[in-house]
Amino acid sequence: MTYSVPLIVVGIVFLGVGTAIGVRLLLLARRTREAPELLMGLAFLVGGCVGYVLEVLAQDGATLPADWAQPAWLLGRLGTPLLGVPEQVAFEAESLARFAAPIWSGYEAFRFHGLMQKRLHLGLADPLVTNRFLLWGIAQVAALTGLSMRVLDAHGVLTEIAAVMMPAAGLGAAIAYWVTFFPPEAYRRRFAAALGEAQSSHT
Repeated sequence: MTYSVPLIVVGIVFLGVGTAIGVRLLLLARRTREAPELLMGLAFLVGGCVGYVLEVLAQDGATLPADWAQPAWLLGRLGTPLLGVPEQVAFEAESLARFAAPIWSGYEAFRFHGLMQKRLHLGLADPLVTNRFLLWGIAQVAALTGLSMRVLDAHGVLTEIAAVMMPAAGLGAAIAYWVTFFPPEAYRRRFAAALGEAQSSHT
């Protein structure tokens, strides 16, 4: 796979977003001692940051010594259980595993957004939290789009479209993740006003 300039730029942006979110969640886990924050923080840092860097380095033949390339390539995907597996087999297995996570995560996000919408109409939910479920679902759709384009590109199908869609999907996911965890103040005020209106209509 060839890394174009837009894809590299978006990769750096996504790396920064993933690192910021991962650190924030791990700091939260340190305070709360709860597993969800810990696991999500590790997922962003290990999978989205360390794994991505290893994957890029391993696919650049001039970056890593030859003996490092195969272990780093696999660690950048599924980790040590696949060491020694032929490269194409590892790629297909990794692609299937990557599809499963955003499909399930996106489905749950949109499902909970629908449930929260019902509670919101009754004044029983926070509009900002409700919107976060939607943003998370959008991020998963963007991730699925990027993965689909990546697989097509690897098989030599729709390569020109994939070259445009992969960075676009990556940027879309990065923006959705950022707003989910770091909503701008103006964005917060918009939903705070909606919460006030909802509460006043039920008093």
